[in-house]
Amino acid sequence: MDVIDTDQFKQPELLPNQKIDTNSLSHLSDDQKTKVLALLDKYPECFSDKPDLCKVIQHEINVSADFRPKRLRVYRVPESLKPMVEAQSQELLNFGIIKPSKSEMGSPIVCVLKGKDDKDGVRIAVDYRYLNKYCEGDAYPMPEITDLLQKVG
Repeated sequence: MDVIDTDQFKQPELLPNQKIDTNSLSHLSDDQKTKVLALLDKYPECFSDKPDLCKVIQHEINVSADFRPKRLRVYRVPESLKPMVEAQSQELLNFGIIKPSKSEMGSPIVCVLKGKDDKDGVRIAVDYRYLNKYCEGDAYPMPEITDLLQKVG
């Protein structure tokens, strides 16, 4: 039996500059456009269509002693949006951005239609107002942007 090389049938991966709608760069000069597109291609690993988690730092939310976790009532999601919400939730699970939880605390999701005329799908947000009422302040100053950029570089 012959072995078929499936690599020969794969579509070549597009460079980041080939995925950009050049109309979105119309506010730039030709020289600036060239530099931006070259930068995208120089560091393709930094520009992905797939969401991911930053695992460089771990954040902790400290709550006051009088905080009591509770499962808040779920907000109604219109039937027309349920397939999109389910698809986004599954995608976030698949990418490891969210995970199933058995926590006593549960906050409802809020669906916001995206785009002009609400035709670009739905954005899922979480209503954390209850939790926010009990969050303790963090007096740690924001790091300098130049320091952050140097670390990223």
